[in-house]
Amino acid sequence: MANPASSGASGTATSANGSASERTPLLNADASTPQDEEQTVVAEEVKGFKLFVILGTCYVGVFFGAIDSTIIATLSAPIASEFKSLSLLSWLATAYLIANAACQPISGRLTDIFGRGPGLVFSNIFFAAGNLICGLARDERSMIAGRVIAGIGGGGLMAISTFTATDLVPLRNRGVIQGVGNICYAGG
Repeated sequence: MANPASSGASGTATSANGSASERTPLLNADASTPQDEEQTVVAEEVKGFKLFVILGTCYVGVFFGAIDSTIIATLSAPIASEFKSLSLLSWLATAYLIANAACQPISGRLTDIFGRGPGLVFSNIFFAAGNLICGLARDERSMIAGRVIAGIGGGGLMAISTFTATDLVPLRNRGVIQGVGNICYAGG
């Protein structure tokens, strides 16, 4: 008699060696694999000057991301008159804020996959490139495109800085560090 686990007609969930097949249910409550269990990695606590430098560079990005969203309130009228476009007036702030809000949750998942450092580098590059496009813009469409690109980077900067702080600081000190981050955001 053939082994029912290895026969294709039996409808079993796993093959003879225990690996998944095309008949394996996606949600199998009975099967518990090591991949299903969450593992906590305890890292060495970063302290002192090194923590100050890491969070300081993160919070500079938070400050610039916040100032990029607030400074447009005073600059939108001169920019719109420069391009002779009243329709640009509302889109200057809106384009940045929509891109910023849309990219914050995405940046969380991407930095879980690729790491916080590459995420911050990517966000800084997008933020700088977007602001460079705005500075060199010759028409209103280029200006709005630059604001969207800067918003993508700004959203990543703000979210990833918070993730980095919670990764590096123990729970008992997290409130103070989050307060410092909020001061940097409010200062912008």
